[in-house]
Amino acid sequence: MAAPQHADRDSERFKLGGLKRRQIVRELAFGEFTQQALADKYEVSQPAIAKFKARHADEIEAVRADAEDEFAGILIAQKAARLASLAEIHEKAMKPVPKVGNNGKVVERINPETGERETLQEWDGRLAAQVLKQAAEEMGQLPTRVQVSGDMQTTTTYRIENVSNDDLT
Repeated sequence: MAAPQHADRDSERFKLGGLKRRQIVRELAFGEFTQQALADKYEVSQPAIAKFKARHADEIEAVRADAEDEFAGILIAQKAARLASLAEIHEKAMKPVPKVGNNGKVVERINPETGERETLQEWDGRLAAQVLKQAAEEMGQLPTRVQVSGDMQTTTTYRIENVSNDDLT
């Protein structure tokens, strides 16, 4: 029995992902290889390269437009994209979700006013606060912390003028 056709697509997509993805984007942007040459190089079909090129057209164009920048087309290298990503994470952290107890079950309670069962909701306040801090650091609104190393044992000597030793006893 033949394997489903989508399994081949998934395996080709997997071969073009991960660490190779960035390299393929750059090779397509600069046109160093034909699509068939890239397909042979990465051991996938030529249609897989064509689909990859269509899926990543914006990223390929960004690399082509800014050829000198080795980080062109990498969203995480752009401040606006990083902040948008942090905003998305913050939004998800603040969205209430059902509370799950230590036993893995959803926690419910009886509403004292109505007598009905209610599912307790919670949000990830710790993650939300951490994301806000990261965004503030990204914007330069928080000073970066500097770690000082070396010998910190210094001696400070104070000298008081116009006072004699006799006056101190």
